[in-house]
Amino acid sequence: MATIISQSRELSKVERYKLIEDDTSISVTKAVDQLLSPVVWVEYSDTNTEGKIVDVLAFMTDDGIVYSTISDTFKRHFRKITEIMDGEPFVIRVISGTSKNGRTFASCALV
Repeated sequence: MATIISQSRELSKVERYKLIEDDTSISVTKAVDQLLSPVVWVEYSDTNTEGKIVDVLAFMTDDGIVYSTISDTFKRHFRKITEIMDGEPFVIRVISGTSKNGRTFASCALV
């Protein structure tokens, strides 16, 4: 059972299902260079298929598509953007980079 850490607002039952339970979300790593307009988001912890507890960020865009990530870098930048925007609509660009040890990571930038 997932535990909600934070959310943009109280989720409807449908939003909760789509953001947390439904397994059809798209990884943000598959949306690199896309512009996305999140309208509702949730960060939650859950147990993955390997039995490890992970913190997940999931958000639904204005066209009803759900994206998710466990990337700490993406989550950190997304949190900063939502704090600055303080409930106002916003658009992000999904970006990727390479860490010092050669791993690819996802992040986001305010457009």
